[in-house]
Amino acid sequence: RTCAESPYTAPMSLADALPLLDALSLPLLLLDREHRIIAPNAAFCAWTGAGARRWSGIAVRELGSIGAVLEETLVRCGQEKQTQRLANALFQPKPGIDLRADVVCTAVANGEVAFAIEWHRSSDLPEAERAAALPNALAATLKGLAHEVRNPLAGLRGAAQLLARRIHDVDARRYID
Repeated sequence: RTCAESPYTAPMSLADALPLLDALSLPLLLLDREHRIIAPNAAFCAWTGAGARRWSGIAVRELGSIGAVLEETLVRCGQEKQTQRLANALFQPKPGIDLRADVVCTAVANGEVAFAIEWHRSSDLPEAERAAALPNALAATLKGLAHEVRNPLAGLRGAAQLLARRIHDVDARRYID
């Protein structure tokens, strides 16, 4: 289930989302249904060395050598309704500038935003660390999940212990123990 499908997530307007996206250190592009860039975040602009006006309104297929591959990936992403990944993709925002990134394309379908493209910079993770990053991220997620499960259980256990101190009826006590 994606965030866009979650019954707990209220839709957010693009104007409200942009300040949040600009706070991210991860370069990110938001696209419309025609695969045109609606908004790059500040990290994307800093990474490419070009401002938001340079990127806004541009079709993904116009992004140089990576454009055609990204276009195909977005089509697959929309058809299969699954996140698509491109490993160690070369992006050349300007002549002479070669940027490498692991690219993640996700169908969002939330109002005017249809797709999000994340650029996980290869320079952020050396080759050896990239292989270890996924298991570490999974371990951190599982650790957080275990914490979220244990905390309420500890509260329930404490409440049951307090209740056990107050119940003196033998028949009722068997439900507590």
